[in-house]
Amino acid sequence: MPRPPISKHWNDKIWEVRANEGADWSAARMSGRNGAYRQLLPRFSLLSSILVYVLLATGALAAFIEVDRWNQFTATRYGTTLLVKLALIAPLLAVGYYNSRWGKKRLVARAPGEPRRFIATAALEAGLGLVVFVAASMLTQTTTAKAVVDTPNTKPYDTTQQVADLSVGLKVDPNRTGLNTYQVTLTDSGGQPVSADRVRLTFRYQDDQAIGPSTLILAPAGAGVSTGQGPYLTLEGNWRVEVEVRRPNVDDVVGFFDVRPAGTAVNNTGRGSAWDNPAPGLSVNQYAGFATVLVGLGFALWGGRLKALNRWAGRAATGVTVSGFAVGILLLFGVHTHPLDPAVSQLKNPIFPDQNSISIGRQLFEQNCSSCHGLNGVPPKGLDLNPYPFDLTVHVPLHPDGQLYTFISGGVPGTAMRAWSAGDGKLTSDQIWHLVNYIRTLTPIDK
Repeated sequence: MPRPPISKHWNDKIWEVRANEGADWSAARMSGRNGAYRQLLPRFSLLSSILVYVLLATGALAAFIEVDRWNQFTATRYGTTLLVKLALIAPLLAVGYYNSRWGKKRLVARAPGEPRRFIATAALEAGLGLVVFVAASMLTQTTTAKAVVDTPNTKPYDTTQQVADLSVGLKVDPNRTGLNTYQVTLTDSGGQPVSADRVRLTFRYQDDQAIGPSTLILAPAGAGVSTGQGPYLTLEGNWRVEVEVRRPNVDDVVGFFDVRPAGTAVNNTGRGSAWDNPAPGLSVNQYAGFATVLVGLGFALWGGRLKALNRWAGRAATGVTVSGFAVGILLLFGVHTHPLDPAVSQLKNPIFPDQNSISIGRQLFEQNCSSCHGLNGVPPKGLDLNPYPFDLTVHVPLHPDGQLYTFISGGVPGTAMRAWSAGDGKLTSDQIWHLVNYIRTLTPIDK
């Protein structure tokens, strides 16, 4: 094809944009109103629209991989940046759709105002595409949402109790492992402050009796108020703080306060093999089902154009469409589904999954569960059980905490799984929640 003549006016402003209708824009600017670009537009528009769909589909799958909970869209920088990118993509797609459906037709038909109008709308599309590209580049420099370690919702511990003739109040701020400020307030039955010769705190770790106690003598800080500071809550878990008050000519009084400081959460992001489930917020079936539905949708959208190119290509597109929707829906809704009791769905895990909780859960699991489920959550071979125990590395991610708690507490009818909340060797509610926290950390091992 001979190259069309290019005027100096257009030659001075030529630049190529590689985004959606960018090549159409360049062709229109180079060729002018009488150019030969009209033969290129239909083929390029088909290719560009397919590529746009591929970008949207893979972007949706990537979002499921990197954002494993809904609150991470607003609670993490990665999620917020992703929302901004999605907000920018909406007008980009709107302008692109106009150029593909109507702008292209006006350009090919040499409608009044063309090619200037098409150049303007294509320029807008290219500009929006550049802004989206900037947002995408920011995502590559931002810690992914699933890699952000959750921290517990903490607030200062502030409790008052009656001890003999005193009202003793203990405040621990910020109530985390490490350095804290301690304040004790003493008042009588009428609410008037009471002075003391000495206020001493004794810290006892309840989860390991081998760890000895430590003490802190508070300094007077006003009428009936004593304060002190130090790293006395050194471990995650349950602590008992004894407040000993000494006053002249009166017997000493001791108050007992149960404090649980917040610690550092454990990041359990797995790094499995290339074929492991990449989306921590979805099961393998759900992720594969969603991907399969997207493939079927893509062939459904462009099946007509493929049929126009070749009859067999059209039949293949129809087959892939039907198969994609059928298999995808089966994986999403027909595989490994459990009706969830509303009462179970309302169960909330009251124990934060810190290192101490996971350590307790590991001990309980090794003592009570590993004989059937294996030390790593994968049942050993050769057990005389029917049905065979579940592989916890696959089964656990499919259920919320409340349902896992119910399985352990009440057992699973028709299986060897007993109800651990009753009978010999029964577990307390807290112990079952520790187990739930621990089995959440189980990941498939490399074969």
